[in-house]
Amino acid sequence: MTAATFRATMESPGHKLRAAFEGFPDAGLDTQLTPQSMTPRQIAEHLCDCYLAFEDALQGKKHDWGAYTAKGSSSEELLQEMMSLRGAAVEKALAATEVKHKLEALEYISLHDEYHIGQLCLLRLEADPEWKFDSIYAHLM
Repeated sequence: MTAATFRATMESPGHKLRAAFEGFPDAGLDTQLTPQSMTPRQIAEHLCDCYLAFEDALQGKKHDWGAYTAKGSSSEELLQEMMSLRGAAVEKALAATEVKHKLEALEYISLHDEYHIGQLCLLRLEADPEWKFDSIYAHLM
């Protein structure tokens, strides 16, 4: 994978996350579609936890999963917190020189984001039926 392809692979899910979460109705942040699924708030917190787990992996530390608690409560605050932690993790991923760390970045950041983006889109449509789901691809148009 070229450096440019790696960068694009790391950055693209960030655009989709932002589009899915930006303007998310605060009233829908604690909505669950099934008893086993996460709420949008839990997904944001979980992704923040993943970004920090990547940073721990870079340092050879064992991550304390589930210990992270979001500081923000509104969708705007959660988005800002999530994108800040994501941005820091992506910068470290781009600077990493070992293949092992590049692969960890894909797992902890990019692929993990993509896994949850579809869930966020469904939750967003539940909270805001007028939301345009294809807006997550606006960065490509």
